[in-house]
Amino acid sequence: MATFDINHAKKYGLKEAIILNKIIFYVLKNEQDKRNLKKGRYWTFNSREGWRETFQIFSYDQVWRSLKNLEKKGALVSD
Repeated sequence: MATFDINHAKKYGLKEAIILNKIIFYVLKNEQDKRNLKKGRYWTFNSREGWRETFQIFSYDQVWRSLKNLEKKGALVSD
């Protein structure tokens, strides 16, 4: 079941909110486990294909555009 924050959906869009929710989950899990701390932030990572597998309800292009939109709007940082 896909879940999301309604405020994120209003601000970023539905696909973006679903994707952001999962990324937040992974980052918080890494913080809890004290893993992937870099440059003072907890991170998560995946390949493009890995993200596509995570979000199978979306096409490869939808996932990639949504990630880029989230970064452009300041919800995500990539490095």
